[in-house]
Parts: sequence; structure tokens; C-alpha cells
Amino acid sequence: MRKLSEAEWISRFEQVQGRKPKPDELQLVYQSGLIGISKNYNYIYILLVALVAIVVDIALTLVSTSMKNVKQTKSSATVASSIFSSTEKASAKPGDSSNKNTKSSESSSASIDTPDANHAKEAYTENPRWTDDKASRLASLMVSWGNQMNQPGYKEITNEAFSLPIRWMSDHNQTVDEIYAANGNSNSEYTIVSVYERWENISVHRYFFTIKKDGTPFVLYSPTTNGGVYYVKETENADLKSGYADIVNN
Repeated sequence: MRKLSEAEWISRFEQVQGRKPKPDELQLVYQSGLIGISKNYNYIYILLVALVAIVVDIALTLVSTSMKNVKQTKSSATVASSIFSSTEKASAKPGDSSNKNTKSSESSSASIDTPDANHAKEAYTENPRWTDDKASRLASLMVSWGNQMNQPGYKEITNEAFSLPIRWMSDHNQTVDEIYAANGNSNSEYTIVSVYERWENISVHRYFFTIKKDGTPFVLYSPTTNGGVYYVKETENADLKSGYADIVNN
């Protein structure tokens, strides 16, 4: 029995049924074998199979290439990591040595400098240039010298004398490099150990007894009676300078 072509079968179906066949009806006819597959369909089928094969081949090629790239990337990353790790270790070793040297230097420096610092502090404490005995002798000097000058009644005002700045009488803009220290030791050029003054009516005689940085006794005189600054100069009284120097040096 000759198989009909699709066109022949559809033509006969329309003649008998008076309508076009439905897709499922056409499919049943194909499955029953009444309609033969035309050469055109064979060609189409072959082309579709070939296209599918080409697409699959391309897809496999792309997947393979992608996997190779991933492996190469991982390999490169591993090599880079290894190089970086080696470099870091190599650079860390000198640093460790440097740190050890630094710590060693600091330790050595501390072992050398600390005793010197302590020694300096001890020197300031154990070797005072001004003592209670010297202060007592200065008080006696101010009584005897004051009487000699017909200026009795000098009073010590050491604690009250530091409320105002001290400047040179020769240059009112220049502040005296001074500080008070009970033991006579400081880093200032003039270390004040005691201050005495005597008022007579509206005039005043004020003396700042100091010890210079090099250990020289030095007496500053101020006649300031008002204002916010003590203006000073070296006293011109030889007896007072001599008596004070004897106290400091002995």
C-alpha cells in the first residue's frame, strides 16, 4: 500500500470531512504510518540534528576553555601568593633584627641614662646651695646691716614676692630668668632663695637674694612701690653683697 503524502491526506480529509484536520488528528495519522515523511522533512531533520551537534560542540569547547582559564588563574594566584609570602618573610627577618637591636639599644640606653638622671636628682637633693642655717644667718645679717644703714625693721616677704613678674630696670621689656627654690638649685639663671623689704613712708627698699646658675651669689634691688611689676638691678651696697656672699660660700 502506497503511503500518502501529507498534502494528499489533508486533501482527502477535507473532501470527506469538509474541514481542515486538527493537529492531533494529523499527528495520529503520522503515528499510524498512513503518511510518509517527505524528502523535505528528511532534509530538515538532518539539518536540525547537525545544528544541535554544532551547538553542543561549541558549548563543550567553551566549557573546556573556561575550565582551563580557571585552573590557570588559580595556579597564578598560588604562585603570586607563594612569592609574596617568601618576600614578606625575607623582609620580616631584618625588621625583627632591627626591632631586637632597637630594644637592645633602648635597654642599654635606659641602663645608662637612668642612673645619670637619678644622680642629678640626688645631687639637687643632697647638695643644696641654700639651707635653713644659711637662711637664719641671712636673717641676722639683715638685722645688723639694717641697723648699720639706719634702716631697721627689714621683713622677709619671700612667700609674697612671687605674685608679680620681675623685669630689669635697664630694660622694662626684658624679664629676669628667675625662679624660687628653697634649696637654691634650679635651671634658671637666677635662683631666688629669700626676699626682704623695708617700707619708709611711701618708699621701699626690696632685696632679692639669688644664686646664679654658676653658683655666684647675686643680690637684686627693687625700689618699685606700685604697678604690676618688680623692676630690679644689682644692688650697689658692697657690705650687703659681701655679707650675703660669705653666707652662700660658707
